[in-house]
Amino acid sequence: MRRLWFDIAIFLSGALLVLAGILFGQFTTLFPKVLGSFAKRFDIIRNVVFVYGALLTALGIYGFAQWKTDGATITEFLNKLALNSPKKISQQIRIFVEFNHNIPVHAWLWFLPLLMIGTTLFAYFLSQPMRGDEAFTFLNYVNKNIWNVFEYSAPNNHVLFTILVKISTLFWGSEPVIIRLPAFMAGILNLFLVFYWVQINKPTLGTGVISFSGMAATPYFALYATNARGYTLIITLTLLLAIFWQRYIMSPSQPRLFFLAFLSALILLTMPSGAIGVAGLFMWAMSGLLLRPYPFRQILKNVVLPYALWSAFLTAIFYTPVIIVSSGVAAITENKFVQGASLQVFLPGFLPNLQKAFVEITRDIPTTILVFCGFLFLAGLYSSWKNKDWAFALIFPALMIGAFGVLLIGTVLPYARTWIYLIPFALILMDYGLTSIVKNRPGFIRSVSHTAIVLSGAFLALSLMANNTIAKYPDTSAFPEAKMVVEYLKPIFKEGDSIHVTNTANVPIEYYLWYYGMPERDFSTMLETGTRFYVVKKSHYSIEDMTDKPVRLLLDFENMALYERIKE
Repeated sequence: MRRLWFDIAIFLSGALLVLAGILFGQFTTLFPKVLGSFAKRFDIIRNVVFVYGALLTALGIYGFAQWKTDGATITEFLNKLALNSPKKISQQIRIFVEFNHNIPVHAWLWFLPLLMIGTTLFAYFLSQPMRGDEAFTFLNYVNKNIWNVFEYSAPNNHVLFTILVKISTLFWGSEPVIIRLPAFMAGILNLFLVFYWVQINKPTLGTGVISFSGMAATPYFALYATNARGYTLIITLTLLLAIFWQRYIMSPSQPRLFFLAFLSALILLTMPSGAIGVAGLFMWAMSGLLLRPYPFRQILKNVVLPYALWSAFLTAIFYTPVIIVSSGVAAITENKFVQGASLQVFLPGFLPNLQKAFVEITRDIPTTILVFCGFLFLAGLYSSWKNKDWAFALIFPALMIGAFGVLLIGTVLPYARTWIYLIPFALILMDYGLTSIVKNRPGFIRSVSHTAIVLSGAFLALSLMANNTIAKYPDTSAFPEAKMVVEYLKPIFKEGDSIHVTNTANVPIEYYLWYYGMPERDFSTMLETGTRFYVVKKSHYSIEDMTDKPVRLLLDFENMALYERIKE
C-alpha cells in the first residue's frame, strides 16, 4: 500500500490550526476585556496559526491528490528527500569539483584579472563614510538585542541580510567595513556565479568577458557592493535561482524543485520586492518546460502547484519571527515609502519609471561603452531568437513580464535600485551577442576584442577610484561629511549641549555619535541647557530653514555647514 500517513497528519494538523484560528478570533471578539493589553499580540498569534493551518491543509490536499493520480505523495517525497539528501549533496559537490577541474586555463585567464579589478574596486570604497539607510539598519536592527533583527518597522530591514550583518558584527566589531562585509562578500560571489553560469553555457556565451567586466566595474553595482543593504545579496540569490531553474529544466526532480522553493523564500526574506525577480524567473522556467515540450497539465500538477505550496510554506516559516516581533504583517505589506498608485497613474508611469531606473543604473558609464553594450544586448536578443535558443531569447522578456505582473498587483512604481538584479542577465545577453558576432572571426581578432573589453573595465574601475565617484553618490541618504562633523564636535561637546540636524543627514550623524562614544544620541531628548549646534546639509536646507537666531559658522566643507548658536 502506498504511503499516505504523513499527508493525512499534515491535513489534520492544518485543519486543527484553521479551527483554532477561527476559535481564537471568536474569543477575541467575545472577550476583549479578558485579554486586555494582550489583545493585539493574541490577534497576531491567531493570524499566524490560521495561515499555517491554511498552508498545511493545502499541502495535505495536494498530497492526497497525488496519491489518487499515482504521483509522489508528500510522505514519499519527504522520505525520499531525507534518505537521498546526503547522497545527492555529495554527488552535487563531486559534480561541481569535476566541473571546475574541466574549466580550461584560458577561461581563468579572462576571469581572474577582472575578479581582481572588481575586488580592488569594491575594497577601495568599503571604508567610505556611512550612509543614512545602512546606518539606520545598524542602529535600529543590528546594534540591539537579537529580536530586533526581525523587527520590520521600516523597509530598511532586509531581514536575511540584517542577520548576516549581525553575525559579522558579533565576531569582528562595528566598523563600517565590517557592517558592509556581507554586501561585499555577496558582490564577490556574484562574479563567481556569473563565471559559473558562463562555463555551463560556454558554447553560446564564449569567454564571458562582457559579463565579468560589467560585474567588476559597473559603478551602480560597486555602490551596492559597498553599502550595507541587501541588494547584492538579492543578485546572488536570484543568480542561484536562475542557474538551478536551468538545471531543473534539463533534469526535473522534486528535491530540486524543493530547493528552488527554498531559494525563492530566501529572496523574499531578504526583501519582499525580490518577488519581481522570483516571478520573472518562474515564467522563464515555465516557458522552457513548455518548449521542451512538457504537457501543460503535467507542468501545472508537478511543478506549479508544489513550487507555489513549498514557497508559500517556507516563506511563512521564515517570516514567522518577523510577524511576531513586528506585531503583524502590516509593517511588511504596507511600505510607507513605496505606495501603490491607481491604475491611471501606474500604467502610464511604468515605462518612465524604467527609463529613470536605466539612467540611474548606467550613470558614470562612458557613452561609448554604453552604446557598445546596447548594441551587443540587441545583438544577443536577435541572435538568440534567430537561433531559437529559447533559454536566452526568453529570459529578459520573461523577467520584465514577471516584474510587471507583480508590480501591477500592487500598482507600485519602485525605486531604481529594485531593478538591480537585472544587471547580470543583461550582461549575459551582451555576451551572447558578442559571441555571435566574433565566433567566425580569426582567433587574433577575438583576442584583441576581448582584451580591449577587459582593459575598458580596468580603465573604468581606475577612473571611479581616482575620482572617488562612488563615495560621492547621494543614494540612500548619503552625508559623507557626517564623520567630519562629529570628529570636530567631540572635543568641545558637553553635557547639556544639543545638536540640531536636518533629515537625511541625521542618521549618519547619529551613527558617528554612537561610534565615537558621544554622550547623547537621541536628538529628540537632548537637553538644551548648553550650546546649540546646527548641522546643515546644504543641498537640502539652509541655516535660515533651521533657526532665525544669531549663529556663528564653525565649519564649512562641500555639502555641510556647522553652526553654533550665539548666546544672547
